[in-house]
Amino acid sequence: MGSKIREWTLDDGSVHTVRSVMSIVGCSQGTAYARLSKSTDNKHILRPREKHKIHGGQRVYILDDGSGWTSRRVAEVTGCSPSTASTRLSCYSDAEHVLAPPKDKVNKELSVKKHMQERMFFDPLGHWKLINSCT
Repeated sequence: MGSKIREWTLDDGSVHTVRSVMSIVGCSQGTAYARLSKSTDNKHILRPREKHKIHGGQRVYILDDGSGWTSRRVAEVTGCSPSTASTRLSCYSDAEHVLAPPKDKVNKELSVKKHMQERMFFDPLGHWKLINSCT
């Protein structure tokens, strides 16, 4: 007993399988199955694969202002880490947000240190004062 090959009927009346969509579009099996599962629109399912521009082995992201940026270039310009640059590019297309300087970590660290110093453990005089008062 072989397994039955599932067929999907699209809005225009055409019948497709995962393999037929893979051969028409040139996509992977997972992409073809996801497209067939989520929609019955012929234009959506059979649309061509998105081709990304590649520059120096990295994907080029096009921002709202029309400029193209790679994560490496954003990291160089803004001074942020490469992982921050790639996250900004994948989540946002607004140039102002993507090219913003990194948030200042020094002030955050100082505020934590100040908060920690207010605790008894980092107050040497108060700590010893408590210990000496017990004896």
